[in-house]
Amino acid sequence: LGFRIFGQQLTGTLPTELAALPFLQRISLAYNELTGTIPPEYANIKHLLDIEFHGNMLIGSIPPEYFEPDAMSLVNFNVGDNLLSGSLDTRIGLMTDLKGLHIFENNLEGNFPT
Repeated sequence: LGFRIFGQQLTGTLPTELAALPFLQRISLAYNELTGTIPPEYANIKHLLDIEFHGNMLIGSIPPEYFEPDAMSLVNFNVGDNLLSGSLDTRIGLMTDLKGLHIFENNLEGNFPT
């Protein structure tokens, strides 16, 4: 089950209401004009495998809830080409199902956790 609105000049913030869909596997809202932060509520979607938010104007850091041991089992996490800041949580190395991590073209700082 997926939710995809790709390249449609969608404005506003990422909808927290998507977290109420427990069997959602994919959220793709890439190449729009979305602003605001990445909702921490998405970490509660247990079946979520794929997040694609690249090509927007998202700010803030990646929520620490995404790195909790009981959070979703992401395979692909694409937040490239935004305005994200801060550093990556060191627990990213514990995300053993993660195959694609796209964080390019942001304002992230620090060393990549190993």
